[in-house]
Amino acid sequence: MSVTPTQEALIVALDFEGVHSIERSAQEDTLLVLFNTAISNLVLFRNNFALSRDITGLFQSFQSSSTVLDPKANPALFQSTLVIIIKDVVDSDKVEIAREFSLKFQKIVQDEQEANFISRLHAGRLNIIPWPVIESKEFYKLFPAVKRSLDRQVTTHRAAGEFLHMMKTLMAKLKANDWGAMSQTMASHRAQIICTLLSNALAFGCEGVDPEREPLKNLDTDLPVDLPDTQHQLFIAGGGVEPSVSRERTLSVLHAAWDQKESRQYVPEDQWIEGLSSYLDNIVNLRIDHVREWLTVNLSRFQAGHASIEELRRTFENAIVDLKGNVQLCKLQCAGCQLLCVQSRLHHGPHHCQTDHLCVHECNFCMELSGEHKQCTMTAGHAGKHICVVNEHLCGKPCKFMGRHGCLDACTKVIGHPDEEHLCAAPVHACGRPCDLSGVKLIDGSTYACPGSCRIASDLDHFRHECDARFCSIPCQLCKRLCSDQDHMHGLESDAIHLCGQEHLCTAVCSSPGICEIETAPQSIEATFTGKNETFQYTKYSQGSLAHSCRRLYANVRRHSRKTVEVHEAHRAGGD
Repeated sequence: MSVTPTQEALIVALDFEGVHSIERSAQEDTLLVLFNTAISNLVLFRNNFALSRDITGLFQSFQSSSTVLDPKANPALFQSTLVIIIKDVVDSDKVEIAREFSLKFQKIVQDEQEANFISRLHAGRLNIIPWPVIESKEFYKLFPAVKRSLDRQVTTHRAAGEFLHMMKTLMAKLKANDWGAMSQTMASHRAQIICTLLSNALAFGCEGVDPEREPLKNLDTDLPVDLPDTQHQLFIAGGGVEPSVSRERTLSVLHAAWDQKESRQYVPEDQWIEGLSSYLDNIVNLRIDHVREWLTVNLSRFQAGHASIEELRRTFENAIVDLKGNVQLCKLQCAGCQLLCVQSRLHHGPHHCQTDHLCVHECNFCMELSGEHKQCTMTAGHAGKHICVVNEHLCGKPCKFMGRHGCLDACTKVIGHPDEEHLCAAPVHACGRPCDLSGVKLIDGSTYACPGSCRIASDLDHFRHECDARFCSIPCQLCKRLCSDQDHMHGLESDAIHLCGQEHLCTAVCSSPGICEIETAPQSIEATFTGKNETFQYTKYSQGSLAHSCRRLYANVRRHSRKTVEVHEAHRAGGD
């Protein structure tokens, strides 16, 4: 093999031994011709026809190879022109020899009809060149003509990496005696490579991080996919550390990197929490757009509908749901103050605002009366005025609801207030008992318990404890989104079905008759055959059948069958 870069293309020259070599069997000859004609744009066949003019016998390996792979099922292959070079022809014999061999090739076409190798392997493109003897002046004049013939060929491989991928795949298929469609094999191989890199791509925005970052690249051209992305690591569920611990740690790092973090308590809490949510969503969307473009670039040359590529896209879409879900904030009230919880919506344990729960403002009374700067000692996010020591400026006696959830403990009425009821500045003194949404059996066998506490006023009679979450907080039974039901207590219903309302791909195995894909794999098992006259070893090859996942798309349906009236009445994988 030799490689020559030019301004227009990279020219790869492959030098094959001649056919009918005594060192190769007829099968090896056939496979070598098949490999040559499949990947080449121009095939130069040179022989001394003065010694042998048996065209049919000489091109038997060409004819045999024409029945192995179907050109119609492999549109990227068999795009070459066959150039027959007749060696050592003197000027007086050129016309006659060219005519003689043209007639012989016509006879092959007539005998083989549509199965002739010229039509199947070369799309009918044949050129016969009588080449002068080496001592003559005309010997070197034909080289530019051959070069022009190559230049006229359509470029079938857009990048060197694409050609290398195809060449290696074809060699592997010939080794494994796999005569299936080349496009299916290459698509499966590409999908497998991308699938192994997908976790790193989503988590880090690169193909590899150790020992150094490898950017997301076009696997055919080795050029990076140049799209804006964040340098932050995002959490994708996997093996190793406890998922909840790793998820909360990753979210905490993202939260700490927000440039508006220090504005908390200086703007309304709802406004601040929405700003943080938008910041996290933007980070995730940058990563998703980057990885999606990476997938598009690396899958664009494969036809739509390949089962392995559809499975990869399904994995990617599921990962997107996971990625977005891991940065969705809890937004319920912190257990230690009046701020909102900024942990993941899937966090375990009590709600936490990730502050020290102390108010950052100065006492309003000291500033108004003496201009003194004293720190407010109440909890963060409290209602009412900021006070350093309550009993110095206000009543300060214990609130009648002291100990109830949300109580600020000290009465904030004026000193000596006429009524005997002492109340703090808290707008509501919540019940504080655990939310009744607990002990719910999930589809995976685990039990769900809402981490919230009852927010109903403690002085109101109520028969059920409900937290301030409005929607059902139990995950969808088909994905990682939350259930779309607008009743938080939906899970307590005996027949509750938790679905997010979005479309899902069916994950059942295809039930249509037949085989979705035939997988041929060489087995490295050496067996020995013992016959009556001889004993020999051989390598056993086997074929396996694959059943792909159903490709039906449906929303708010857990199951579909042949008996249902819906459009998703049967599990079908889709054709390739």
